[in-house]
Amino acid sequence: MDLRTPSIVSRGAALALLPLALAACGGGEPPAETSQGEPPTDGPITVADAGFATPESVLHDAAADVYLVSNINGAPLDRDGNGFISRISPEGQVLELKWIDGEADGVTLSAPKGMAIADGVLYVTDIDCVRMFDAASGTPAGEACPEGATFLNDVAAHPETGVLVTDSGLDASFAPSGADALYHVVGGEWAPVVMDPEFGAPNGVAAVDGSAYVVTFMSGQLWEVTGQDEKREAL
Repeated sequence: MDLRTPSIVSRGAALALLPLALAACGGGEPPAETSQGEPPTDGPITVADAGFATPESVLHDAAADVYLVSNINGAPLDRDGNGFISRISPEGQVLELKWIDGEADGVTLSAPKGMAIADGVLYVTDIDCVRMFDAASGTPAGEACPEGATFLNDVAAHPETGVLVTDSGLDASFAPSGADALYHVVGGEWAPVVMDPEFGAPNGVAAVDGSAYVVTFMSGQLWEVTGQDEKREAL
């Protein structure tokens, strides 16, 4: 089934229609390349006493063959401007502890969580915005801030373009804010796929076999999102 959003909207401005097609069935252009390839499987990596500060997630950048580690460096919703992203070699060497540093001039990053790379762009969730950086250099490349978002959490590369982003719909006390959602983000543009306060605090997301699968943080559910405002419980 094709999963489609009616439009991509950026800061309230309606833009051209953009399909959110998770099914790769016959014909059409091939999906855009991403850097979400399989990580090395030679064995476990142990990185200790590296200077991490509330490390939240790890992403293998297949193009550069490095691991990226997002560091909240504080509380998950504090707008303290001190979040950072580290680069780690496959051997576990810290290549750069603060490769992207929220305290550096021109960089905005407070509490980075989920990450994904699509079309040469590193997308990082940061409270109520998705920050974008050049995946090769780490240079800031814009942001997308879905209206009403409260706890943007995980990111997964979309098989055609951009990324899928969850909003766990929580406030600073981890009480429900009612903003539970799954978004499609492309560059600075965004559109909701599902917005539902009964979503159960969406957390992890993956695009698999024509559907988006979302695991929840509070309700312990696994949802399969099959279309615009269409979801069913998978487990």
